[in-house]
Amino acid sequence: MRILQLANFVSPTSGGIKTALGQWARRYRAEGHTVGAIVPATGDDWAWDTPAQVRAVGSWPLPGSAGYRLMTGRAEIAEAIAAFRPDVLEISDRTTLRWVPRWARARGIACVMVAHENVTDVARTWGVPRAVASAVANGLNAASAAGLDAVVTPSAYAASEFRRIGVPAHVVPLGVDRGVFRPRSEIERGDGAPARRSGGPLHLVHVGRLSQEKYPFLSVKTLVELVLRDVDAELTIVGDGPHRERVARAAAGFPVELVGHRRPDEVAAILRDADVVLAPAPAETFGLAALEAMACGVPVVCGDTGALAEVVGDGGRAVPAHATSFANAVVQLAGAERAPVRERALARAEGLTWEASAHAMLRVHAGVLGHHLPAAAGA
Repeated sequence: MRILQLANFVSPTSGGIKTALGQWARRYRAEGHTVGAIVPATGDDWAWDTPAQVRAVGSWPLPGSAGYRLMTGRAEIAEAIAAFRPDVLEISDRTTLRWVPRWARARGIACVMVAHENVTDVARTWGVPRAVASAVANGLNAASAAGLDAVVTPSAYAASEFRRIGVPAHVVPLGVDRGVFRPRSEIERGDGAPARRSGGPLHLVHVGRLSQEKYPFLSVKTLVELVLRDVDAELTIVGDGPHRERVARAAAGFPVELVGHRRPDEVAAILRDADVVLAPAPAETFGLAALEAMACGVPVVCGDTGALAEVVGDGGRAVPAHATSFANAVVQLAGAERAPVRERALARAEGLTWEASAHAMLRVHAGVLGHHLPAAAGA
């Protein structure tokens, strides 16, 4: 197959979407497929870790997003699609690319959309009333689904937004790169890495974009709550975004370090040194950073809304999204015997691989083209 990925929210500092597209592309190519990608031109000299043939097209900055851009030139996008000659388009967008499925269908090109967000609950994080948010999401999703051959979501939670308007959705969980995100015990056996520090403060880590829908302030409030309880704790925040300065101001005077955007191997090293990882985003449709933490043997405290509870399971604690509940869960996990907690986190992550995720995507693509792919070994 010739598979062409289209996505707006891919930039030097973006996270889950960029990671998923790159990981899928790597495994598509390993299966013998040809992969391309159309993304916004950013003006930055950066290299995306993907084997796809990347075409960057003209775009406009999205105000207030600290780096995201939107592709708006239909003629340039159409020319780029035609030049690649795809069998199937894999569209990760519900903004400026909603016209593409109808255009593609008229030219005999299959279209699969990957829905990486729950529009209803993202709108709710900005204070939009639920009834209004649901109505807006229903209209947007119905318009986005028109002309598509299939919709894919990374969780049952994400799929529910489409199923409620009668649009079927395939659930394809994301995966984790076990070559990068692995427990310290494996690293020590492999290359003599220094042992994890013993004693010292309770080390919390937050990994994610510093933006409204990710709720980074709850991680800071959790650390403050612990300190006020006389718990010797510290917090490392990995990631960047439009709320970086606000987060820094909220954390002033407390043991919080903001380290910015980091490479995957650097993130893995930080996670391996954590006692507990905080994942406060209330509307995640998967929660890749939480999965990566569990693959490192670190338990996760997450909110009880969105898909995080679905993903984390018994690899941590899902609690109401306020500082008292998060702090209580941190204390419980930190006070438990380490080995069973670690083993539950590892077990939760073990079955979620990029190989299984990519093969599931290929089955969707083959299905819309009328092809058949055998089941993946061990899938």
